[in-house]
Amino acid sequence: MDLGKVKLPIQPYYSVDVPDTVTQHALALSMLDKELAITPGFATLPASAAIAVGDAVAIVGGFAQPADAAGAVPAIGLCVRSAASAGQKAGIILGMGLATGLTGLTANASYYLGNAGAIVVGIPGAGMKQSIGYAVSATELFVTISQPFA
Repeated sequence: MDLGKVKLPIQPYYSVDVPDTVTQHALALSMLDKELAITPGFATLPASAAIAVGDAVAIVGGFAQPADAAGAVPAIGLCVRSAASAGQKAGIILGMGLATGLTGLTANASYYLGNAGAIVVGIPGAGMKQSIGYAVSATELFVTISQPFA
């Protein structure tokens, strides 16, 4: 599925249960379709686990959860508003946009998916690799979610 010109990375790894895999993909696409109709590039999605502002986010089972390089759960966006615990909604930039109000970024550095939603400077040595964005300043990240790569 295309969101503008950016390909939407959907979790490539599921159990061998094919019907379950198809159901997971359908739920994710349905959820995104509804949200993008409201505000293109931004979604407010219910969380299945705690998500903090600045966390990379995936959609699994129709819910937002932290993306995870070690668990091969690719990011589709970055939480920028409304940190959430399970059952609450998180505000997420989908694909590309400018995230402001973050803290602790290294200006002029590229950020990649780490573990449990974390974003890290430099390409991680182990696990799935995915570019998340580029820090414009210590508080702003130009989010450009890429496809996972080897």
